[in-house]
Amino acid sequence: MIEEFRSKGVLVGRPFPPMIQHMRVSVGLPEEMDRFTKAFKEIFPKKAPQTMVRG
Repeated sequence: MIEEFRSKGVLVGRPFPPMIQHMRVSVGLPEEMDRFTKAFKEIFPKKAPQTMVRG
């Protein structure tokens, strides 16, 4: 995931034990937040809502 952000020009934090399933992000300027948000949406596209089937 870190490499995917880097390929989009966004540097995110290193792995942060013991929370290895989390990502640490620090944002400074509004332009940096915009760049991060755009990259995040490209890397993690919105999933279609799942409907629950009841039987």
